[in-house]
Amino acid sequence: MESPTLARVKKTREAFDEKDSAASQIAHDATLKDWEEDGHNSGAHAEACYRRVDAAQVGLCAAIVLESALGGDVSRPRLLSLALTLALAYGLREATARLWYARHYTREHGRETWELDNYAKGEREEMVGLWMFKGLARPDAERVIATLSDYKAFFVNLMMTEELRMFEPAANPGAQCAQLAACVALGAALPLCCGGLAAACAPAVAGGAYGASLDGSSPAGAASFATFAAATAALAWTGGWRASFSRLAYTRHALESASVGFACLLLPKLCAALVA
Repeated sequence: MESPTLARVKKTREAFDEKDSAASQIAHDATLKDWEEDGHNSGAHAEACYRRVDAAQVGLCAAIVLESALGGDVSRPRLLSLALTLALAYGLREATARLWYARHYTREHGRETWELDNYAKGEREEMVGLWMFKGLARPDAERVIATLSDYKAFFVNLMMTEELRMFEPAANPGAQCAQLAACVALGAALPLCCGGLAAACAPAVAGGAYGASLDGSSPAGAASFATFAAATAALAWTGGWRASFSRLAYTRHALESASVGFACLLLPKLCAALVA
């Protein structure tokens, strides 16, 4: 069930799309008595969703590349094992990257806290200068920073985002990395399984009345076509679906994502020709 906060956010976006000032004012005035954490974190939830879509698209691209480069030379189980290996490697890379970032964030957060305790005036002046650079007049910047710096934890977090452009790491990086690896694995494995199913059905198709006229009726050709078609269709759908969350043109972004599938089909052959 959609929360009141997220419903209000949806209404403000709809008002913007329609350039309806009255509806926008009503949506903004419909504030809640109690602050809802889900509304506060709606951007983080959306970003996590987008990252899962990105991971799935990585897997889809990997499926096309593997099929294009190795589909006629190695067995289907071998292709699937390579896809799962890539997914595991992706998950390990994400885990190590997030572990490093969490350590880096903790160190920088501790440094900013120590500097604020050691020389608060200097830290406040840094933020005043930064906000003057962004367009505030010095008296306004000084007045705002003087107020915010009275709230130590808030001010340190503000310095982390405004000065260092660093955001607090996820509380459960292991689970997120596992989810991303699973998305890559599914994105790569499902199209390859479609290719395997098509290869198994190819002899029956070739034996039909029109089988001899079908270039893709051989097992290898059928597998390649099915993998490419399934992965490219999934790329188009995920690209359009992700764009629709930002109320962008579905068709345009679907076609852009599908074009990546065509590139993944051609690139292994072009690179092979270059190094031959």
